[in-house]
Amino acid sequence: MDAALQAPLAQEGDADARPVWSRRHEASLGQNGLLTHCHEWHAPWEQLRPLLLPYLEHFLAAELSEERSKVLDVGCGTSAMGVHILEEFQHADLMLVDVEPLVGALRRNHEGNNRIVVAEDDCRVLETVEDCSATVVVDKGTLDAMDSPEHREACWRAMVRTLRRPRGLLVSVSFATAARVLFLRNQTSSRGLELRIHVIRVGAELRLVAFVSSAFPNDGYVMDSFTEEQLDRLFFSGPMWSEAIVNFEHPALPVPITVEQRPSQCGEEACSASSDDNTGFWVWPAARALATHLITHPELVRGRRVVELGAGTGLPGMVAAALGAQEVVLTELTGTLPFLQRNVELNTAACGGRARAMELRWGADDGPGAELRDFDVVLGCELIYRLGTEVNEALVATMAKLAGREGFCLMAVECRDGMIDDLEFFEGVNERFDVQAESLACYGFGLKRDGSDDGERMLYTYRPWPS
Repeated sequence: MDAALQAPLAQEGDADARPVWSRRHEASLGQNGLLTHCHEWHAPWEQLRPLLLPYLEHFLAAELSEERSKVLDVGCGTSAMGVHILEEFQHADLMLVDVEPLVGALRRNHEGNNRIVVAEDDCRVLETVEDCSATVVVDKGTLDAMDSPEHREACWRAMVRTLRRPRGLLVSVSFATAARVLFLRNQTSSRGLELRIHVIRVGAELRLVAFVSSAFPNDGYVMDSFTEEQLDRLFFSGPMWSEAIVNFEHPALPVPITVEQRPSQCGEEACSASSDDNTGFWVWPAARALATHLITHPELVRGRRVVELGAGTGLPGMVAAALGAQEVVLTELTGTLPFLQRNVELNTAACGGRARAMELRWGADDGPGAELRDFDVVLGCELIYRLGTEVNEALVATMAKLAGREGFCLMAVECRDGMIDDLEFFEGVNERFDVQAESLACYGFGLKRDGSDDGERMLYTYRPWPS
């Protein structure tokens, strides 16, 4: 990250208790209190202009009243973006909002320009701004500057409150993160607003440019391919670690599959925090790909008896039930089973009551799940990774028992470093089953769909050798 984009962190017990951003802005001021230099957060106007201008023209030129349009730049900092918008639209006025000491410098800088008003205000409140008064609201890094989710939501609510309805536009420029996209989606949907997202490249980094309104032009908007690809990578380079709930949606499903996760801010470190295998508490990209493959080929499960091994959150198995499987049994070990059962209960309606969770230990001849056998379809996702001889043998034996003579196994595998350690599994399973392999990269979820990632995520179909 550009060092210029990093704000200093407030330390507990600091002698200087002023807001962090007040101290940050002091670096831009000379001894006379005037601005000595400006920093354009995230992206320069010249790069943003072609993307913003069509939207600005629609909303600012569409004002039907005799009142002048207001552009509100929230937490403007030293950015000149609001001023550039003013230069493009002569019938608009600009309100710049920030904190001291920057506000004083901005007032001196724009003294004599009756089209610009500078206000000192808390961006989480915006008490100096009237409700529904701004035609365009600009957030250029302000949401990024909020130091807690509560402050971020307060800032967002304040900005939306000031937005003119229905013909208002909110423009947000920020770091390109999955968390920010989810935040924007959740906030806009809960308020009946439409969201349009663009990802742009700024130097070696990515930035998110979001447009929010309830009155977009009927222009046939379609997300551009670069944005679609980058969002896919942002979301699916791994699980959505921090999300407690994941909704898996597809037009072929009557309702979304809602999956509970165990949220973690530690990412993959959470998986290695204990000696237990707790990878089943998250939805992995391969599970989404396998679920989408089933939706694309519903004949694989429709009307059939299905069992899922190491189901974790249970997404592929529950999708199979939603697609019309006759019966779906989702299996797990004791530690993860209550978690899996909650997800099954959460999706009872979506699964038509045809899914159930139960304990199963691979290779066991007695105990819970030992009676399971002779299913039409055996599902497995992300099961094969450095298992060790004993577990490899148990898994292959369980696959053979559950598939019987007539069934088949669908195993989704993420081809990570270290797969060489699992040759033992592949050699063992090939002795018991005929195998066909195909790539799951065509469904995306973090992989390129152009063929260059075809070997990264595979689906192996195992059918028992004829007796």
